[in-house]
Amino acid sequence: MFEDSLFASNSVSNPRRGWTALVSFFVQTLFIAVLVALPLLFTEALPLTHITDYLTVPPSAAPPDVAEVIHRATRPPDSNMSGNVVLQPPSIPIHVEMLDEHEQPPQLGPSEGYVPGSTNTSGEGSRFMTNLLNNARPTPVHPSLAPSKPLAVSRGVSEGLLIHQIKPTYPHLAVITHTQGEVILQAVIGKDGSIQNLHVISGPPLLIKAAMDAVQQWRYRPYLLNGEPVEVETQIRVNFTIS
Repeated sequence: MFEDSLFASNSVSNPRRGWTALVSFFVQTLFIAVLVALPLLFTEALPLTHITDYLTVPPSAAPPDVAEVIHRATRPPDSNMSGNVVLQPPSIPIHVEMLDEHEQPPQLGPSEGYVPGSTNTSGEGSRFMTNLLNNARPTPVHPSLAPSKPLAVSRGVSEGLLIHQIKPTYPHLAVITHTQGEVILQAVIGKDGSIQNLHVISGPPLLIKAAMDAVQQWRYRPYLLNGEPVEVETQIRVNFTIS
């Protein structure tokens, strides 16, 4: 009986409870609607700074400078020289271009007056190129002047030029006295190969005249200096031996 009376009391509905729930639901719905509508009505209160940071369009890249593009296209290739040191190339080319070394570069006369890197063919550029070409002209080669005095050559050189030799006659008095030895003479070989300015340096007196008479008849090939015959001075030795 007690349990039946308990269940019966719970099953009885309270009319105020239904209205309270309905009013609470309406109030909550209205509060949520106000919260949603406030940001839409008062946009200035939103943190737009952080939002615009993400929405900012990055600036487009500036177009390349035309002068810079032309400079890069016309820039000469990098040199493989660093001071006076040759640098190792980054790669070895497969095909090597052969240059014709027989072709001569075009010669510019003073009238052209062309200065590399300039379109001006007159005025300062023309005078500059004229002076440059005048200074670059080869110095005229003058024929070599003959030496003012005979050139001194060794005895071996003079013996190689000898083409005609006369044996000296042994003096009779030197044979009787058994005089023998070496006569040393100083002579100048002329441009025609003849003996000039012959004089004695040393030797036995009985043999000097015979040696000089024989050497005076000797003939040599002309000594050439730069293709021209010149006079030379040398020593001549004549040996006398009694066999």
